[in-house]
Order: sequence, then structure tokens, then C-alpha cells
Amino acid sequence: MTLLSQLHPPRLPADFAALHWPEVAAALALGALLALIVHAAIRPALVRRPKPRLDDLLAAMDPLPPDSRLIEELRLLRRLGGTAPDGLYAGPPPDLRPLIRAAWKGRGDV
Repeated sequence: MTLLSQLHPPRLPADFAALHWPEVAAALALGALLALIVHAAIRPALVRRPKPRLDDLLAAMDPLPPDSRLIEELRLLRRLGGTAPDGLYAGPPPDLRPLIRAAWKGRGDV
């Protein structure tokens, strides 16, 4: 005699042991709900972020006062790996945009 044949028959009614359409519908609904939760959790990692364009970054600095614009241009230049020119504060503010464009071409992103 095998172990399986020694087991008692299930004590559930026959209707409970069979799989009917309400159980299938509930399983599908739970699976869809789980898929939505997983999708909502991983969606931020899947969203494509556009690269910033240099012209947009420079245009955002145009309305700033000259002192603030110089500071922001220096920050951008430093992020791109460029170096500030010598004598930065000796006279009128220099035009940093050619240096920024050269650093942008060398690196290509922020």
C-alpha cells in the first residue's frame, strides 16, 4: 500500500474542490492588481528622461541679473569639467559661453 492510498479523502464538499468561474475571475483580478502594483513601482525607473540641451540651459540664465548669471555660468562650466579663466574678477565679467560650448562639445551632457 502506498502512502497516497492511505490518506483520507478530502473533507471538503465536491463543489469546493472543483475550480469554477468565480475562482478563475478572482485569480485573474488579483493577478491584474498585482501587475498594476508592480508596474506603478517600477515605472519611475522606466521613464525616459530627455537630455538637457545647451541652448535651453543658457537661455534659462538670460533673465538673471549679471552677477547671478556669471555664477550660474561658472557652475555649469564646472559641471562640464571646464575651468574658469584667469582674472575673472579683475574687470568686467567675461563671456563664458564660448568656454561652456567648448566644454559641452567635449563632454556632451550635464
